[in-house]
Amino acid sequence: DVAGLFFLAELATVPLMAWIIHLIAKDKGHPIRFHDSYLLAALTPIPLWLSALSLLVPSLQFNAIIGVLGLAASGSLLYHGVSNILGIEETLDAQDVTYKVFAIGAIAWGVLVALVVLPVMGV
Repeated sequence: DVAGLFFLAELATVPLMAWIIHLIAKDKGHPIRFHDSYLLAALTPIPLWLSALSLLVPSLQFNAIIGVLGLAASGSLLYHGVSNILGIEETLDAQDVTYKVFAIGAIAWGVLVALVVLPVMGV
């Protein structure tokens, strides 16, 4: 039940993040296609999703290391995707878009975690 809710929330998050990426890039003066922002929103979280496979290993230290590596890989994909997929080649603009999208993504991740934790806690 909780896993299904989390999966549906993740599916809804991808187009939402694509829309946010599109708006942030547009705000920086870079008109981009929604298709490109959707592609970036779909590719960026893949390392995080794959890092969940580390939960099959019963080691907190290993899981934490893999989680941090997944987060770093997602951040790198986001930064390089902003310049390569979206075509924002100015370094400061690419960094600004990356930081804003990453921050909003962290907030979205917090909401997704709350969707899992709160029902389990009975709230």
